[in-house]
Amino acid sequence: MLTIILHADGSPLVRSSRQSLWPLFASLIEIPPPARYYQRNILTLSLWSSRKKPDIDKFLHGTIAQLETLMQYGTMILLDGQQHRFIVRIQGFIADLPAKSLFLKTINFNGKFACTWCLSSGEYDSNCHMTMYPYEKNQNTLRTHDEFVRTGQSATSEGDRAGHEVVIDGVRGMSPLLSIIKYPIGVLYDYMHLVCINHISTLVKHWLVFMKAADVLLIDDKLARQKIPHNFNVRFDFSINEINKWKAKHGRLFTLYIGLPILINVLSAPHLLHFAAYVLAIKLLHVPENDREIDLAEQLLHFYCQSSSLIYGPSIELYSLHSHLHLPEQVRHHGGLSFTSAFAFESCIRYVKKKAHGSRHLASQIGYWTDMTAIIKIPELNVQQARGVDEILLENELLEEFRPILSTLLGSCTVKFYKRFKIPFITFHSTLYDKPFKCVSHVISYRHKYSDTILFADCIVFLEFNKNYFAFIRKYQEEAQANRLSSVMKLSKNDTCKISEPLDRLFSMQLKSNSFGIISMSRVRYKFDALNDLLDKHVLDTSAVDNIESVDEADASDELLLSSQPTPLTPGTKRAFKGSSSVSISKVPPRTALQIAHSRLENK
Repeated sequence: MLTIILHADGSPLVRSSRQSLWPLFASLIEIPPPARYYQRNILTLSLWSSRKKPDIDKFLHGTIAQLETLMQYGTMILLDGQQHRFIVRIQGFIADLPAKSLFLKTINFNGKFACTWCLSSGEYDSNCHMTMYPYEKNQNTLRTHDEFVRTGQSATSEGDRAGHEVVIDGVRGMSPLLSIIKYPIGVLYDYMHLVCINHISTLVKHWLVFMKAADVLLIDDKLARQKIPHNFNVRFDFSINEINKWKAKHGRLFTLYIGLPILINVLSAPHLLHFAAYVLAIKLLHVPENDREIDLAEQLLHFYCQSSSLIYGPSIELYSLHSHLHLPEQVRHHGGLSFTSAFAFESCIRYVKKKAHGSRHLASQIGYWTDMTAIIKIPELNVQQARGVDEILLENELLEEFRPILSTLLGSCTVKFYKRFKIPFITFHSTLYDKPFKCVSHVISYRHKYSDTILFADCIVFLEFNKNYFAFIRKYQEEAQANRLSSVMKLSKNDTCKISEPLDRLFSMQLKSNSFGIISMSRVRYKFDALNDLLDKHVLDTSAVDNIESVDEADASDELLLSSQPTPLTPGTKRAFKGSSSVSISKVPPRTALQIAHSRLENK
């Protein structure tokens, strides 16, 4: 079985002539992230280039016919000298709201009955001059595939008789996509456009109406000073006043990580609580861990949409806000929002456009080079094993302040030190590596030895001992209850009982401690976005090493033994450490933690 997700969108190809490119892409779900989103692993199924929008029936006719054949009969693929038959299944179709309307032959997103999931009709607001979808007037009747097909057929036949387009319940005709996808389950909302570009922009514009100039400058300053992990690759070069210039990656970072803490003491209590509910809902749906988180996100989104008109007025109740109500059900069927977004496809559009040069026969050029790329055999992706990178000697001046601690913990063990550590698709940094840079990629989260409790630490340096990898860390400790985010936000008791626990868990406020230790890299989960104002407000003196945390024999195997291949981290995360060197230390305790771990490994 091969499962694919389809994506379609339009992009200007030649601005001077208003010529646009409309590609239809596909990605294979069986390829795990992040390799799934590599350009070479995204398939280009169809291309349309014109000054006009594509005729969907003509554009998709050949592709749909081939996909139907693959879905029914499959295809033979040669693997390791043997032929295997694979049946193709369509997981869903992703597009922004205008493209979704075009490809599914539905009314545009600013019209009545625009919702692809339910029969909410919306109503025209003469004051806003737009179609609104008030929460209290939502029609909870969900659309079905059979009903949608019948409506599409009726709209087509009545339009043919009338000689003009006829719209029935928001449906303009019969889309060819309905023969390969299940409606509405197979029509996915793209959170990149819906959340990161559209709704965040709407919220910021509402905030700017009542924000003081000093508050805007404060937010801009905090955004500019943020030090984030290097793999985010985001810089806030634009003021929050220039929200229209923000890209999707800015909106994603603001929504999922830094927006809520930055807005404390800037937004009023009602606005802050309202935004907190939204951020929590999106964050829970981004990569949900269980059904309970999806259920909680659904409750939060209903609260958010129901109260939006009270906070911002009726002008915010657009279809884009209404669409959020259907995100939890989408996540139940297709997984987290992070795995069904258009980020990779939007990047692929830019990549495909680079295949054309000049101003003539652009679509033919793109098609030719796309075929040539497909014909050329792609070298196999060699997934490298866990390894240290950028070796560093213990005598190096960068390790001077930590040398006494390392000597105590390591004893006479022969250990190599590294500034970075790599596993497949992920690189972890150490504080030693990050010092010259503006990023903060050395803050990690890891699991407790005996429970699922998540802890945080700065990774100072990586160690290799007997082909196993460890991290020398400086631990964080969780803030007291009075200083946690829910308390800082001054939530009322009624509000706190609903969102305080997930709020404090997903936006954990930590303080650097004087506790150091060595942990197995198999316990590390992923890199952590250390918001400067929260995590660094009570940093302790790094030279204070009075409370060195040692590892006794009873805990040594759990604390220090690890496989040479660490367990996979959460998809979409990246960070690592650097530097390594072999060193032998004398005048240490007769039996160190690493020696205990090694001896137990030999006994086994």
